[in-house]
This record gives sequence, structure tokens and C-alpha cells, in this order.
Amino acid sequence: MLVRILFIFLSLRCFALQAQDLDWVKAVANDTSSNIPVMHVTPDGGVLTLVNSYYFVRNDTTDFSRGNNRLEKFNRNGDKIWSLPLSSEYAAAVYDFCVDAEGNVYFTGTFRKEMQLAGQIFTTDSSADFVAKLNADYELVWLRKSHGLYYNGLGIMPQGKVVLKGSTREKEITLEDADKSATFKTEYARNYNFTAYDLDGKLLWSKFYGGDDIGYYAGSWYTKVTKNGIYELCSWTGTIDLETGPGKTFLRNSERSSDNYYLSSYDENGDFLWVKTIQKDTTSYTGEITRIMLDADLEGNVFLAGTFYGKVDFDFTTKIFAIDKRNRNAFLENHYFICKYDKDLNLDWAKATNSSIQNSTFRFRLRIHSNGKSIYLYGVYWPGLDLDFNNPSFKLLPGSNHFFAEYDMEGNLLTARNLGEKNEYSGHSVLWNLETDKHNNVYLSGSIYNSLYFDFDPSEDSAYLPNNINNQIAYLARYQTCKKPIKIIPQYQTTDCHERLTTLYALNDHFPVRWYSETGKLLHEGITYTLPQINSPTKITAEDGCNYRDEIEIEIQNRWPNIQKIYPNPVKGNLTINIEGVQDDALNFQLINTLGQVIQSGKLTVKNGFQNVILPVDDIREGMYFLVLQNKCIRQTEKIFIVK
Repeated sequence: MLVRILFIFLSLRCFALQAQDLDWVKAVANDTSSNIPVMHVTPDGGVLTLVNSYYFVRNDTTDFSRGNNRLEKFNRNGDKIWSLPLSSEYAAAVYDFCVDAEGNVYFTGTFRKEMQLAGQIFTTDSSADFVAKLNADYELVWLRKSHGLYYNGLGIMPQGKVVLKGSTREKEITLEDADKSATFKTEYARNYNFTAYDLDGKLLWSKFYGGDDIGYYAGSWYTKVTKNGIYELCSWTGTIDLETGPGKTFLRNSERSSDNYYLSSYDENGDFLWVKTIQKDTTSYTGEITRIMLDADLEGNVFLAGTFYGKVDFDFTTKIFAIDKRNRNAFLENHYFICKYDKDLNLDWAKATNSSIQNSTFRFRLRIHSNGKSIYLYGVYWPGLDLDFNNPSFKLLPGSNHFFAEYDMEGNLLTARNLGEKNEYSGHSVLWNLETDKHNNVYLSGSIYNSLYFDFDPSEDSAYLPNNINNQIAYLARYQTCKKPIKIIPQYQTTDCHERLTTLYALNDHFPVRWYSETGKLLHEGITYTLPQINSPTKITAEDGCNYRDEIEIEIQNRWPNIQKIYPNPVKGNLTINIEGVQDDALNFQLINTLGQVIQSGKLTVKNGFQNVILPVDDIREGMYFLVLQNKCIRQTEKIFIVK
């Protein structure tokens, strides 16, 4: 029990000290305008990306932009292993994609007139959006077109549904099914939609909500598909009906200001559940929310993060103003905040930075990601910004660069790292995405424009990507979560037969730990290793993904009663049995002749430690016999010759 407590304590201690070290950074596109707007880590440890590149084409006397839009797969080391371009003489693009636990890829996009995809040709009269599935070998399984409905995102529910978010101003739309098409009519001038297919491409349902008097932002902000249903975070003006069924739930904003936000929830069938708005104090002091991001993890937690000033209520249930940051210059000074809620949007905690962002243009550059173990904020870092909600003195390196910071599930800062310009020449860069794998390794995607000295590892030896003036690079980077040093902790267990089993624990649960023998043979992969029975001391080495090693020596594992020697043989008079006992115990014996008859039997008393036990045989006839020694843990037979 003491070892287990020590193990848990050290594990937590190491977790708090972890840091992400740069593993690699690579340029994956190098064109006039390149970016990676979507990225996901795949179950095999690779990275799947949506790469956009744009170039200019001269047609007669007209210059126009044509996109090179493709899905690309990279392995754990950042090497490209697969690419799926969308080819069209007119226009074709992917908007969004996601990956399920088996490695299947679901993606949505659009094309005009004709598109070539994975060796197949798809046509439409004018233009169409689509949703498609690739299997784990990146072969096209199915594709379903939509006419009049424009998709802008999708997600996978554990219940086996692919849910798409779309919008339309058409009065009638058509969706393809496996063997037919379905037509739906809309109600409002501006309509928003959830559509669900099963994993085999069968249309399950399509539901709409909307309004006639809606500002630009309504229904088009952030949508998160989870096991609990669908969450939407939107800024809106005007009046919107959020019901996807026959009822009416109107939400009105008469301020005509786009800094009013609502968060709505829909169940797994797209039916409306509830809507809640973020309140601002407009009585004694003007408050404003300048940007919010939404995320939800697999555990059902909901997170909001962004920037604000003034007095804002982030508790939707109690209407208590949870955070109050009043600045002298409200327009120019904004604070980062982060809030954690349960699935029903009950506030767990809300925290804000103690220093403000001194430039209004940077208030739009914050994103959030949670994997159920950690929370990550990432975006633009402004000089002097405090990233630790509990420690006002914490600062990163100076300079307006990118950053990513890791927090535990209570909002306590664990690590933070910045990257960006170190020299006097300044370009422009965007950190698009941050994803983590099951070991908490961090993957970044973004773009760098007009920047010659963008450093991805300022705290170490520096790592730059070659670039040119007036050129844009799309990049991928991997930061490895290392714990220094790896430490082996043994835990012992004694069986009913007094056998000692040893289980080794490696204090590093973020990497595939490998266990090696003295000769370098790979014994096992995993956080724990239970040793087999060994008859002599041996050394075991553990190595983690950061190439840190620890070694431990394990003594003999066989701890049951061990018969060392039986002598003399042939015997005359008394037979001596040399035995190692593990505690006071009894050992049954039988002396059996060659006909299988038991000539003598009884119990021998065995004490802990090495000893000689005497068995008299002077009354037994001369000849060959079998001596059987046994109890519930051992059985041993020896051939004995008795002489006179």
C-alpha cells in the first residue's frame, strides 16, 4: 500500500513538471499563399491535414485565383505518406474533416460542375456541397451530394452518426441518400441546419432553424459535436428561432451589436434542448466580450475561452457576475479568460488573467483545446501577458509571438511555450490548430508569411524554417511531452504459495515505455511490467519516448519451498533432505516401490530458511523406490536406492 501511495504521489509530481520539447517542425506547403485550416491526430499516431494553396491563373485578359486543396497524411515523424487532391476544371474544395477511432475519415466540401476524387468523377448541373467517407486505407467508401444546402463543418457522435452543420437561404434543398434523394422545405429567410448520416452513408435526419431578421453572425460561429449532443456558440443580432422542431424558441437582440453571445444545445437527434446567453453589466459599467471560443472534451466538459473587459457574467445559472475586470481604457485593454462547465452548462470555475492585452487587434487570436486530461490555450502572445491565473508574476519571453499553454482540469498552469520572431525583420504568421495525442504530445499547424526568422524553439537551440520575402509557408510541428527522468518503482505481491511477484511501474504515462533485458531484448511495452519467474538476479531497463532510461536489479523471484538436495543416494539408515523453507510449514512425503505401492508416508516439519530434514529408512527393504515430496505449492519426485 505504501508503494502504491508513493507511486501515485510521484506520478502527480512528475505531471506538474512536464514540458513539451520540440521534436520536429516541417514545411508541408510552400506557395504564394499556403495554410492548414484543419488538422487532426489519427489513431496510429499520424497527422491528417487539410492543406490549402492558392495561385494565380491568367485566362485571356483576366487574372483569377485557383486553389490547390488537398487532404494529406503525415506519419509520427512528420513525413508525408499520402495525399488526396480534389481536381476540377472549375472549382473544388474541402471545408472540414474528422477521423473516427478506426481511422476512417469523414469530410465535407464543395465543387462546381465536375470533380475528380480518389479515381472517381462526380458531376452536378451547377454546384453542390458533399460529405464523403474514406476508409483507414484512404479509399473512397461513399459520397453524398447536397443541393441548396451549404456545409461548413461536421463531427462524429459515438452513437455512430456523422453530423453536419450547414446553412441556406433557399426555400427547398435536396440531399442524396444511399439509393434516392430527399427534399426538405425551409421556413425562414436565413436558415441553419443539422444533417446526420450513419457511418454507411444512410441519411438519418435533417433539421432546420433560423429567422427572417438575423445579423450576419448568427448560427455561423462555433459548433461542437459530442457524445452528449451538439453545442453551438454564436454571436447574433436580430431575432432567431432556435427550435428545430415544430415549437418556437425566439432569442432577440435589439442592440444590433455583434458582441452578444448565446450558447445552445441540441440532443443526438438534432432536437433543441436549451439556450443560454452571456450577460454583461450595462448598468454601472459597460462590459464587452470581444471574442469567445468553444470546446468540449470526451468527458462531457464544456469550455469557453476568449477576451473581455468590464464586468461580465459567465455563470448562466446564478446570474452572479463571476469576473470583473475594469480598465481605464476599455477599448484597448482586454483580458484572457477561461471557464469550465458540465454538460448542462453549470459553471465549475471561471478564471481571468491579471494583466491586460494592450492592443485591440490581438483580442481575436485565442483558441482552446481540451482532451479530458489537460486544457490548452493557444494563439497570439502579447508582451507582458500573464498566462498564469494564480500567479501574476509569471511571464513568457518578450515579443509579440505565438504561444501555447497547458493547464490542468482546474485551470492551474502547468507549462507554457512561445514561438515566433527573434530578429528585427517581422513577418506575419498564424497559429491555426493545436491537437494532442493520447500521450499529450502537442501538434501545431499554421502559416508563416514574409518571415525569415520564425523560431519554433526559442528556449533551446532555435529551429527555423527557410523562407523568402513575399512567400507563405504552411507548417506542421510536434512538441513531445517529456518527464525527466523516467523512474522505475517496484511493487511486490506474495501469493498463497509464498511466491513473490514483482510489478515494475515507470513514472511516465505519456509515452509507450519499453522494457529491455540485460542483453537488450525487448520484453514488453507499456506503463507496467510484471516479471515472470526468474531463478537468478537480473537487470531490467525501461526507456521512454524521450530516450530517457532507468535501470533496476531484481533478485530471485522463486520464493516457495525449494528442495536443494537429497542425499546420500544410495542410502543406508537415514535420508537427508536439504530444503529452503519460506515459513513454518508441513511437507507431505510418500515412499513408493516399483509396483506402485505406498510403503511409507507422513509429514515432515519445515521451518523458514535453509535446513536439513531427516527421513529414517533403515526399516525399508533394499531396492529402488520413488520419494514423492509435495504440498499445495510444490510436487517433486526423486529416485532413491536403499541398501543394507
